[in-house]
Amino acid sequence: MPIKYNVVILAAGKGTRIHATDKPKHLFKVKGVPIIGRLTDTFLRDENCARLVLVIGFKGQQIVDYINAEFPAPIRGKIAFAWQRRLLGTAHATKIALTQIKNKYPTFVFNGDHPFMSSATTKKLARIFAKEQPTMIITTVKIKPDSSFGRIIKKNKLVEKIVEVKNCAPDELKILEGNVGAYFFDTTWLKERIVKVKKNQASGEYLLPDLLEMAVAEGKKVLSEQVENPVEALGINTLENLADAQQAR
Repeated sequence: MPIKYNVVILAAGKGTRIHATDKPKHLFKVKGVPIIGRLTDTFLRDENCARLVLVIGFKGQQIVDYINAEFPAPIRGKIAFAWQRRLLGTAHATKIALTQIKNKYPTFVFNGDHPFMSSATTKKLARIFAKEQPTMIITTVKIKPDSSFGRIIKKNKLVEKIVEVKNCAPDELKILEGNVGAYFFDTTWLKERIVKVKKNQASGEYLLPDLLEMAVAEGKKVLSEQVENPVEALGINTLENLADAQQAR
């Protein structure tokens, strides 16, 4: 029997670094298909995905129009749009998305600029969730020592923290497990804690990784698991990233 889950795709950002001005970067094409179209198709076809929430903001109506035009009404039944009118970070966007989720299936949240994120990964995470019953699973990717990915710090196989590369000690830079920025949550716990995330004083945003700190402080089980294919870790933040994606396999 399929293990059901929800998928939240964060696609509200402005795409400043990729110079998105007249359309959201999530409509930029990778291998001829808009990023958000690739992802929507992936999870609409996924029989395990019970609810698909697209969080939109900057030029968001273009995404709505594209989805409505590209995907026939009979198969759009599990899609919901959640508007992030003020771009206040990933935790804020997730809180808005959760208003569209009424079931208690676990919820996978990731940035909508990862065009190759797959249902193979979410299905694997769902199996681990059903067996281990963690509060969170953080998706990771195997990296090289000079990688710019944040490092996953663990103790007794449980995640303790994520350290951004600029803050890593020399020993931490030797860790070869990097944070993809995609999270699989116990939805009941997530709904209770998302409202407690505090504004980051440096960025002025509410950020999803703060939930890891909450979970660890509460003694909750937090696991990490690698994506099925390293290409799933590729995020489109710059034109160089977009060029890399066109060549990816």
